Amino acid sequence: MSARQRNVLEGLVRGMTHKEIARKLGISQFAVWTYQERLLEKFGAGSRAELIFATSGGAPAERGGAGAE
Repeated sequence: MSARQRNVLEGLVRGMTHKEIARKLGISQFAVWTYQERLLEKFGAGSRAELIFATSGGAPAERGGAGAE
């Protein structure tokens, strides 16, 4: 997995939108979508949720933010 794919995946796992990921990485939303599609293919996932599940070892993703401990 490339560094950029890891960055996009990290954003997806954190629940960020394509727009937020694009802004953070300085790339277009279309590029984020393309990276996500490649990751879906690579991990045999049919959805963003399946991708996150597959890449987290089957464990629920931890969400940051207010109230998180």
